[in-house]
Amino acid sequence: IKEGETMGIVGENGAGKTTLIRQIMGFIKSDKGHINIYNMDAYKDSAHTKQFIGYIPGEINFPDVKSGTEFLHSYGASLGMKKDNFDYADEIIKRMQLDIRAYPRRMSKGMKQKTAIVSAFMLKAPIILMDEPTTGLDPLMRDELLTLVEEQKKRGATMFISSNTIEE
Repeated sequence: IKEGETMGIVGENGAGKTTLIRQIMGFIKSDKGHINIYNMDAYKDSAHTKQFIGYIPGEINFPDVKSGTEFLHSYGASLGMKKDNFDYADEIIKRMQLDIRAYPRRMSKGMKQKTAIVSAFMLKAPIILMDEPTTGLDPLMRDELLTLVEEQKKRGATMFISSNTIEE
């Protein structure tokens, strides 16, 4: 994928979409071939490449923190996020109609998905990976996510989206 491009992959359950995204994130090593991010090996250099990637996982598992606010602040701080990114996070939280004060492990699927969306986009990362990002979202929030995706495209972000529906 070239810088600034948006690419989507579609396939049925079990086709390998999530496996590919996990390889790009450096969570698992490819059996064959290689994945480079800014001339770094996605697997060997994953600790470094993650600073360039906003990621919405297909399966969301938050650490044991007291609130979504605590999660977003600790996540952002761990990646050296700047103050204006936290301001942008607040904007996305409002747009996604998210109550970020909730305990993440008790959030509904939709609330977890919204929190993951905020964490991926607030970084203003040059690369955004989305693994079935609309799962659990109502139609209004799905439309808002697509608006956010369009804004990221205009910003020049490289985006990779997986889905099992062609419409997305």
